[in-house]
Amino acid sequence: MKPYLVRLMYQCAATPQYQEQWRFILADDAHCAYSKATHIGLHEGRHTQSPWQFRSVTGMLLLDENADGAECLAQVQQHTNTEKMEQQLQQQQAALLAHIAEEKYRMLQV
Repeated sequence: MKPYLVRLMYQCAATPQYQEQWRFILADDAHCAYSKATHIGLHEGRHTQSPWQFRSVTGMLLLDENADGAECLAQVQQHTNTEKMEQQLQQQQAALLAHIAEEKYRMLQV
């Protein structure tokens, strides 16, 4: 089994909102990973009253030793209050480091 990072897209039935999810999938090959991700997308919401409807699988990255350091997601964000954003970044980093120090955060080994 090979590890894949797969992008699933959902649309909210009540609004024009879309949700992007990145899922870790184990599969024999890319075709199987795509099928498994599609199955998850189609069947996951059927057991809840979620307004989110699965739209498609739109991205896939094979995670192997050659993927070390590969870009999985990049976003450009514009903030009018950069001081507040810097505070949030520092708080998020401190929380992550605290979890690592407490051994509550576990890295997935691929």
